[in-house]
Parts: sequence; structure tokens; C-alpha cells
Amino acid sequence: MELENILIEPVVTEKTNAMREEESVKYVFRVLPAANKHQVSEAVEKIFNVKPVACNVMWVKGKKKQPGLNQVTEKDRSLLGKKLL
Repeated sequence: MELENILIEPVVTEKTNAMREEESVKYVFRVLPAANKHQVSEAVEKIFNVKPVACNVMWVKGKKKQPGLNQVTEKDRSLLGKKLL
């Protein structure tokens, strides 16, 4: 596994932007599932030419989706609302 391919993309959300603006600047990346802490730290060091102080890795599961809730589109909902009135 090459170090350049370990970091997939940075995560840009309101929460991660707030983490970057704090005193202890933290960055969040999506990484390959097979990569461990040491490989992620080495990849950041090689790509960005910085020495990471700490590296935390966690698994984030996707949200569960309930079947049948998104079968009616917004256009259909507006038509249904007009027909009911």
C-alpha cells in the first residue's frame, strides 16, 4: 500500500471546520479501511511535510435507511396536497 493512496479526501463539514479553528488544530480525512494509525501518520507527514502530534482513527458506519419513505418525490407530494384540498 503506497502512502500517497492512504488519504482519500478531507472531510469538510461545520464540525471539522470548527475543529480546525480551535487552538489545537485538528484535521479530518477519509482513509483506506486497511490503513492503520501508523500508516496514516506517515502519509500525513510525507504529503504535507508536517510532524503529526497525534493520530486518532475510528470507524464511522452509515445511517440506516428505512425502505418506502422516499418513494414519493417532492413533485408528487405537491400534487397530492393540491388534490386533497
